[in-house]
Amino acid sequence: MVAEMTVCTSTRTTDEHLTALAQLVKNEVRDVSELNALVEIIADVFAADRVSVSICLNQADRLISCYPTQKISLPDLHVLNNCVLEQHDLLFIRDIASDTQWSHAANMIGHTPLTRYVGIPITLSDVPVGVLGIFNPDSTVTNNAFSRVRLFALSIEGMLLAKVHAYQTEQTKLKLEQQQKICDREARLLHEVEDISGVGAWEYDVNEQQLFWTKKTREIHGVDSSYVPDLESANTFYPVEYRHVIDEKIQHAIKTHSNWNYELPFTRSDGKELWVNISGRTIYKNGSLYRLIGGFENISDRRKKDSRLRESERLQSEKSNELSTIITNMTQGVAVFGPDFRLKYWNQQYVDILPRDPVRMQLGTSFREILDDVLAQDYSDHAADDIFLQMKKYFCHNETMQITYTLANRRIVSSLYSPLPEGGWVTTVEDVTEREEAAKKITYAAHHDTLTELANRTLFNTTLNEALHEVKFEASRTQYVLMLLDLDGFKSVNDTYGHIIGDEILKHASSRLLNSVREQDLVARFGGDEFAILLSGSTDMLGCAERVAQDILISIQQPYRIDDLRIEIGISIGISMVRHQDSTLSDVIHRSDTALYNVKRNGKNDYLIYSEEQTI
Repeated sequence: MVAEMTVCTSTRTTDEHLTALAQLVKNEVRDVSELNALVEIIADVFAADRVSVSICLNQADRLISCYPTQKISLPDLHVLNNCVLEQHDLLFIRDIASDTQWSHAANMIGHTPLTRYVGIPITLSDVPVGVLGIFNPDSTVTNNAFSRVRLFALSIEGMLLAKVHAYQTEQTKLKLEQQQKICDREARLLHEVEDISGVGAWEYDVNEQQLFWTKKTREIHGVDSSYVPDLESANTFYPVEYRHVIDEKIQHAIKTHSNWNYELPFTRSDGKELWVNISGRTIYKNGSLYRLIGGFENISDRRKKDSRLRESERLQSEKSNELSTIITNMTQGVAVFGPDFRLKYWNQQYVDILPRDPVRMQLGTSFREILDDVLAQDYSDHAADDIFLQMKKYFCHNETMQITYTLANRRIVSSLYSPLPEGGWVTTVEDVTEREEAAKKITYAAHHDTLTELANRTLFNTTLNEALHEVKFEASRTQYVLMLLDLDGFKSVNDTYGHIIGDEILKHASSRLLNSVREQDLVARFGGDEFAILLSGSTDMLGCAERVAQDILISIQQPYRIDDLRIEIGISIGISMVRHQDSTLSDVIHRSDTALYNVKRNGKNDYLIYSEEQTI
C-alpha cells in the first residue's frame, strides 16, 4: 500500500512538473540569464561553434537558450532532438558529412558547416523534456568530456527544476489569493442578506380556530391580503411527506408547554420552492391553551449561503490539504514564524536539513533558539545580531533575505527569509551542497585544460591582464615576466606514435613545467604544444626567468619513457617583461612571441629574452 501511494505521489508530482514546464514554455521562459551564461561556458569549454538548449514537449521543440544567438534550422534541430530522446542517452555523431543520415543537416547552424554533434537528454523528474546540443565541439572529444556533458546537463536540469518550482509556488499563491477573494466576497454577501432578510409572524386562536398571518408572512407565501388562511390550507404549502412533522412538533409543544423551531421545504403559491424556518410557542389562559404564536422566515438565501460556505470550506480544506501535501513533499525545508518570532509551522525537511533534534522542535520555539543552534555548527562566521539587523532591513522593504550556511557536517545550506503581509515570515532551507560543488566543477572546467589540468588561455589571460593593471596603475613593486613556450618535435611524436602517446607526452611535459617554477607562478596550456608561464617577484625577474628557462630546457629534454618507448623532445622559450608602458595584453604577448620566433628561427630548443633588435 505504501509503495502504491509513493508511486501515485511520484506520478502526480511528475505530471505537475511537466504541466508547469509546458505552461512556462508557452508563456516564454523569462529570466534565463543563468542558463544563457551556462550555455556560453559550455560553448567555451568544448570550443563549440554552437550550443543550444531545447524543450521538447507535445511533438514541438522550443529553443530556450542558444550561444551564439544566430538562428538554427529548427526542422533539422527537431530531427536531432528526436534521435537524442529516442536513444535515452548521450548521442555523439563524429562525422556528419560522411553519415548519409545526417549529411542534410550540415548547414543547419549557418555559415559554419556542422561536422560533429553531441546531444544529451534533459530530464525532469526522470522524464525526458529537452535536449542539450553541442555543435562542432573540439575534435579531441573524449569519454572524460562526455562525463562533463552529463554534469552540464544535470546543472541545466537543476535550473529548469528551480524555474518549475518557482512557477508552481507562484501559481499556488495566486490560487490561494483567489480563494481568499471568494471567501471575502461571500462574507460581504452574508451581511447583505442579513440586512434585507425579514421575519413574518403568525397566530392561531384556539377558541376561534382562526389563523392569522402578518404582511411579511403573506409575502413569503405569495398571497395577498384577501387570502384567508386556515390550518388545512396552510399545510398544503408543504410537501406531503413533511406535513406530519408540523403536527408532531405542535402536539409535543402543547404537552410539554415548550417552544419549537424547525426548518422545512416550502412551495409558494406561484410554485416557487423555498426553505422556511417555523418557530412558535404555546400561550395558556386560566390553565387552558389559548393561543399559538410564532415566527415565519424565508431562510432560502441563508441555506443557500450555508451550502456555499460548506462547499467553500470543503474546497478550502482540499486546498489546504493540497498545500500541506506540497510542503510535506518539498525537497526544501519550510518553517513559518509569527510576528512574535516564534515557530508556528514546519515540515520534516526543515528539521533534517538544519539538522536539529526533532524533540526540540515544538510549537512556539523561538527563532533565536533555532538560529543559535544553527550558528553553533556554522563555519561561515555569521553572527546572530547581524542576521537580525539584516532581516529587519530586508523586511522593512518587503524583500526576501538569503543567507548560506556551511554546517559542521560540511553540508551547504541556503536559507531564504521571506516576510509575510500580516507580520512574521517564512523560512525556506535547502541543501545546496551538490549544486555548489557542481558549480565549482563547472568554474574549474571553464578555466583549466582538460588534459593537463593546467590553467587554460582564459584564466591565463585574465591573470596576465590583472598583472598588467597592477604594473600600470597600482605602483606595485611586484614584477612580472611572460614566457611563451612551444614543444619542439611534438608534432613528429604525434604523427609517429598517435594521439594517445602524444597526450601522455603533454601530461608529462606539463608536470615538468610545474616542477620548474615556484608556487606563485602560473603555468598554462594554450592548446596543442603551446604553453605559457607568468613569473612574479620583486627583484631581478629577468635573471629569475633565465634560471627557470634553463631548468625547463634541462627538464623537458630528459627522455620520456612511455610503455616500451623512449621519446625525446625539446622546447623553445620566448621571454619578455611586463612593462608599465604596455597598453594591452597584445603588447607583452607580441614581445614574447617575437623572442620565441627568433629561437625557432635560430635552431629551436633554446630560450631568448626579447630585445628591440629582434624581428619577426
